[in-house]
Amino acid sequence: MSASATSQNEDAALTRGDRIGTLCFLALIIVIALCSVFLTFSFPQTPLPTDIGPARFPNIFAFFLIVLCVAQIVLTLKSPDAIAPTDEATPDSKPNYWRVLIGVGATVLCIYAMAYLGFEICSILYLFALMRLMGRRQYLWNGIFAVLLSASIYLVFSYGLSVPLPEITLFDM
Repeated sequence: MSASATSQNEDAALTRGDRIGTLCFLALIIVIALCSVFLTFSFPQTPLPTDIGPARFPNIFAFFLIVLCVAQIVLTLKSPDAIAPTDEATPDSKPNYWRVLIGVGATVLCIYAMAYLGFEICSILYLFALMRLMGRRQYLWNGIFAVLLSASIYLVFSYGLSVPLPEITLFDM
């Protein structure tokens, strides 16, 4: 067996805790997708015979999400077992949950602020902050990527799907 194949097997190996955590997370995503499918049954039907209706997109999205989760479950179950590291061997490898907490807080703040600052400003600031939080230090590229991604999302939802996005209401008070 070559050195690269051995390295790939070590990278794919999961500890028992990682395997259980991954399976629980994937099961949660599947439950959320199934709930979205069941909630679409109460969506109103359109009178036009050629209109696909408002429930089609969430159902398609949920279907692909479930398929991807099932594929990941199979890969997780087939991955080799890894030996859990001991505390003496890696004393500084304790997980740092502060970044996760900050990310969740930024998400809540973005959702709340979107009603006042609109989609464009909030999404650019949110994406820039999350990229910085994940360790990307290129401020110029982070800003460019945040602007381009926000503009793409805006164009898809506003013009492609005709879904209104929140607008600035801060100065309308």
